[in-house]
Amino acid sequence: MLCTNCENLPLPTNVAGSCKSCTTGQTAYFAYKLCDDCSEKMDQCERCETPLNAPASPVVAPGSTSLSVTVKDKDNGTTLKDMHPGEEVIIVLEEDQYSQTEWGVDYAPRSMFALQSAGPFVPYPNQYQKGTREFIFEILTTGTNDIEMEEKVRAYGWWYQAPSSSTTPAPNGKKWKITVQSK
Repeated sequence: MLCTNCENLPLPTNVAGSCKSCTTGQTAYFAYKLCDDCSEKMDQCERCETPLNAPASPVVAPGSTSLSVTVKDKDNGTTLKDMHPGEEVIIVLEEDQYSQTEWGVDYAPRSMFALQSAGPFVPYPNQYQKGTREFIFEILTTGTNDIEMEEKVRAYGWWYQAPSSSTTPAPNGKKWKITVQSK
């Protein structure tokens, strides 16, 4: 797992390295310090070893005055405070394509949130099975409310037809939720 800073860096030379924690695992790239298993176990970035469990931080996009906050799997159950109408909540959740599920919106009141984007599955570099899906919500008004996500049965389409989004909850699927306080 990579931190947000390392996710945006160019990929290093595609040569595996050795994990400095377990010394038996291989890293995805020579420049990485931890293998995937140790990164997940220690909750640290594979590349720079920074903690991945740091709270969500506000980010202002270059050339924009709009504030956005990015939240991930680890932020399940948290509350985003001091948000304002016009700001965005970016939700990035991990998916495993072999599970036959994908993340979808379970609950986000239209009176408070507008879904700006429900992105496609984006695989991790050199790994087509695991990756992320991103959702962007704009805050429309003041108040406190939840955004709830759930795993849904993955929808399929033919090569000439885009898949329609599924609305069927996955049996034993995971749920994810944050509370947004806007003033």
